[in-house]
Amino acid sequence: MLGGTVMVVDRKEEKKVAVTLRLTTEENEILNRIKEKYNISKSDATGILIKKYAKEEYGAF
Repeated sequence: MLGGTVMVVDRKEEKKVAVTLRLTTEENEILNRIKEKYNISKSDATGILIKKYAKEEYGAF
């Protein structure tokens, strides 16, 4: 038997809804820069930005 640490990851499953966005060329370029800098997808970057705005605007998300 090998010793070691067992990690349990508790992920909250969220139901996601598909959303279509129409972006200007400039907005798309900004998402591309975020994608390259942080190595995340444009959809993840968009989700993060929406959550950040909602938290700032409404105090919680």
